[in-house]
Amino acid sequence: MQFAEAAGLKVAKTLYDFVAHEAVPGTDITAETFWSGLAKIVEDFGWRNRKLLQSRDRLQAEIDEFYRSRAGEEISSEETEKFLRDIGYLRPEP
Repeated sequence: MQFAEAAGLKVAKTLYDFVAHEAVPGTDITAETFWSGLAKIVEDFGWRNRKLLQSRDRLQAEIDEFYRSRAGEEISSEETEKFLRDIGYLRPEP
């Protein structure tokens, strides 16, 4: 895969070309403005996204282990729901 640099971001060349040739023409912004705005979003929220991905990975590992350790067993929906609530996958409705 080829990459291009845009506002300090490493972007797939196909995406870079799409933005430049199809997404921004006819709008009031330039490709440079688009990439600068995206770079700012990544800077502001990248840490949060990484944290959410780590949480997702932890939850998935716990779910995988839950089912692996019960392979071949019948698991009730109540037991599954309790497990998912215990690990924080399901939360009370606000």
